[in-house]
Amino acid sequence: MEITKNQTKKSRKEIVMLNLFSGLGGGRLSAERAGLKVKTEYYSEVDPHALKVMKKRFPDSIPVGDVRNLKAIDFVHVTMITAGSPCQNFSLMGSRNGMATKIKELTDLKRYTELKRNNYVFTKDDGDSYLFWEFVRLYREIKALQIKMGLPVLDFLLENVKMATKWENVITKAMGVNPIVIDAALVSAQNRVRLFWTSLEGVTQPKDLNIKLGDVIKNAICGAGFRGRKINGVYEYFKTYTKQLKSNTIVTSLGNNGKKSGTDKRYGTGYYLTKKGNVELLKIEHIEVLQCLEKGYTNVKGVSNTQRIRMIGNAWCIGVTSHIMKFYK
Repeated sequence: MEITKNQTKKSRKEIVMLNLFSGLGGGRLSAERAGLKVKTEYYSEVDPHALKVMKKRFPDSIPVGDVRNLKAIDFVHVTMITAGSPCQNFSLMGSRNGMATKIKELTDLKRYTELKRNNYVFTKDDGDSYLFWEFVRLYREIKALQIKMGLPVLDFLLENVKMATKWENVITKAMGVNPIVIDAALVSAQNRVRLFWTSLEGVTQPKDLNIKLGDVIKNAICGAGFRGRKINGVYEYFKTYTKQLKSNTIVTSLGNNGKKSGTDKRYGTGYYLTKKGNVELLKIEHIEVLQCLEKGYTNVKGVSNTQRIRMIGNAWCIGVTSHIMKFYK
């Protein structure tokens, strides 16, 4: 893919995106909502369900396959690289192992590169959070080529969950900037605190739109959930409510209403309290709106409801990321 210096300078008037772990298309959607003109979008994704949504919503975007196989030379004309790298091993609700394998902790790109060069086989126990280093690799390699060729240097935006300070510091050192902490509650009816590392300058907190859950769901008051706790060797489930008039953080499953398991025990955090005092399970359309998506955005042929929920839970809150991208210059 050859591109001249003049062509690249001209393309800087528009945004050329490389979105890694693109999911349902939050990178491009955020850019467009920020008022940016997306000249070209390349996206790396391996989940077949997310690929169906991407093909439906952005048929002109270009899939480039597995992030581990991408070469920087093919993307020297990119002006922004984005990622919401896999978070399950970082999440305080997950394993909290971060980027640790059975051999070593991957605290810098060199360690990851050594494992990759030696054909180390990552297992399920290792998780996927180590793929953060592929984001770092591509960003650094593209940047180095752009500097060498005298081209404008690309920007970056990386999102991930609140995590242990140890791993937050590893990512901060790798990216060279401190994270910006933003709660989606400012722009949505959902409590969702996330970390954002970006080269974009001057990013502020979004304006508080004061959106309540009742503005999104008729007769809703606040978020609810059923959280398990082992007491005398037996799990008991306790009903909880959010303190603000917001939902709980949307995750990759809403919960179980008890019917499928043949019991009356409900669990999970994807519920809400109604004005009548009932606790109801959120619908897919609800969580789409809570993530600042249009209702039915993920309703694509061949994508099950389970996969839709998983995809939405893994996605960015578009209200937050579109705000950040408004600072793109």
